[in-house]
Amino acid sequence: MDNNECQFCDPINRWPKSHIVGSLTSSVVLLSQDQYFHGWCLVVSKIHIVDLFDLSISERAALEADACIVSKGIQKLFSPDIMNYAAFGNVIPHLHWNVMPRYKNDGLWGAPPWPHEPKRLTEIEAGDLATLIREATGARL
Repeated sequence: MDNNECQFCDPINRWPKSHIVGSLTSSVVLLSQDQYFHGWCLVVSKIHIVDLFDLSISERAALEADACIVSKGIQKLFSPDIMNYAAFGNVIPHLHWNVMPRYKNDGLWGAPPWPHEPKRLTEIEAGDLATLIREATGARL
């Protein structure tokens, strides 16, 4: 995949504005378009790279620190029972972490997060949620 085809390269201009949380040190934080798990975010590497092992130790540490900032902000806001983390590259081959809050009442507790019926938010709902997470994490637009 060419960088020009990657929806995570330059996400500020390629992602719905209502789903942009903001920028942290090594990542851009996006609100997942599926909010089945309230507060689900994507922590997307600012570097177009596919595999975690392709980052230097300091780049990996910075990306992990950003994921922790996001999960701590989500925890503060919504008090999930646990946080799940996943990095897949088979759908969008650009390194990113799914920071997925899980709740005992989410209907899938004790099981993997898939399959489930995706929950879409209106643009206003998504924008409000992205703003809350931006403020809780210190991400910047």
